[in-house]
Amino acid sequence: MYWKYSTTTDQVFLTFDDGPDPIFTPQILDILQREAVCASFFVLGCRAKQHSRLVQQIDQFGHTIGIHSFEHQRLFFQATPFIHEQLSKSKLIIEQIIQKSVQYFRPPYGIFSPRLVNVSNQLNLRLILWSVMSYDFDEDVSDKFILKLIETKTSGGDIIVFHDGHVKSDRTVKILGAVIKILKEKGLKLNSIHK
Repeated sequence: MYWKYSTTTDQVFLTFDDGPDPIFTPQILDILQREAVCASFFVLGCRAKQHSRLVQQIDQFGHTIGIHSFEHQRLFFQATPFIHEQLSKSKLIIEQIIQKSVQYFRPPYGIFSPRLVNVSNQLNLRLILWSVMSYDFDEDVSDKFILKLIETKTSGGDIIVFHDGHVKSDRTVKILGAVIKILKEKGLKLNSIHK
């Protein structure tokens, strides 16, 4: 289970949750490609099934794809069979689309239980949480606050969460270029989640 990678690294890891989304994901992919940055996308199985071409594009552009459950339900109080179905169904859908193994899982809301950890282990999924939450989904948080947070609270090894499948993801698209610029100016290299 990872909240952060080694603090001795100069790499940081941009991650995007809740997609793929036909409006926001392509715009985010364009920005990442323009900036020559790799990231990680934790996708919902139901959305991956609907937007398989976008999942293929994420993979073809060199980004890492992980699971964010099937329907973004809170899994903490769910029984083991339900958790297993949510993860295995999503894993199968994504693997059929990209024709490669999916190795990572981020639980919805970052909430996990011993049952969820056990199921993840059974499915050979590594849990990825985060060390920096951008709050890009919160309309009460300003763009200025997010950019200041990235500037002052981010260091080597951090896993940073943004969203590409949220109603506020237009804001994410708007500030992403500035976020990347800040991180690069701090001397940090942006990469996708890897072993």
